[in-house]
Amino acid sequence: YITLIDPDTNKEIVNQPEKEETKKDETKKVETQKVEAKKEETVKEEAKKEEQNPPPIKKVPNRQLNVKKFEADLDEKLKPNQALPKKGLLITGELVDKLVVSEIREKFIKFAKSCNAVVCCRTSASQKACVVRAMKEACPGEITLSIGDGGNDVPMIKEAHVGVGIYGKEGMQAAQSADFAIGEFQCLWNLLMIHGRLCYLRIAELILYFFYKNAVFTLSQFFFSFWCAFSGQTFYDDYYIPLYN
Repeated sequence: YITLIDPDTNKEIVNQPEKEETKKDETKKVETQKVEAKKEETVKEEAKKEEQNPPPIKKVPNRQLNVKKFEADLDEKLKPNQALPKKGLLITGELVDKLVVSEIREKFIKFAKSCNAVVCCRTSASQKACVVRAMKEACPGEITLSIGDGGNDVPMIKEAHVGVGIYGKEGMQAAQSADFAIGEFQCLWNLLMIHGRLCYLRIAELILYFFYKNAVFTLSQFFFSFWCAFSGQTFYDDYYIPLYN
């Protein structure tokens, strides 16, 4: 350990190398700030150039649906194929409106029901609700369920028989407009197989209870009216009536 002493003041000199290091750090910080400022200026200049001279917009040709060709493809796909027992369907939002409203709607829905999975990509909120409405009309005896986590899923959730909303980063609109709200997608299994089944059984028993309860309550009063000559006298005491329900 070596100490440095100032001959004028006879005091120890401390932190001289640290001062040099701090000066180097300051110079590095200044250089990095200059580089970042230059990058920001170049980015702003490029943005101004793009605003002044925007790139040409590529015109996408309007693709029309060939109904006859698509119908022939559906007929081939609907034939039983032993080599492909499992199949899926992928359609875009442009074709959803045309297929659901066109004359081949029944064949399209029949083919969609035969698939193991159907994916509708790049669809709007109204198109999602249109798909659910088409399945409800095609299968009147089935119960539809819609699940979503964003505001664009709200029409689809309201259109289905059972709507499930997920608390997500996109907001609370889906959860507030749904019949059931869950925190994660993995909770759907418990909701369907445990809570949903028990809720269905409880509601069924409660409806039967109300039906028989009102039948017993009103029929006894009806037959008692013959005994009291339809004078309006109640069969039960007054405090039984408000406390019965």
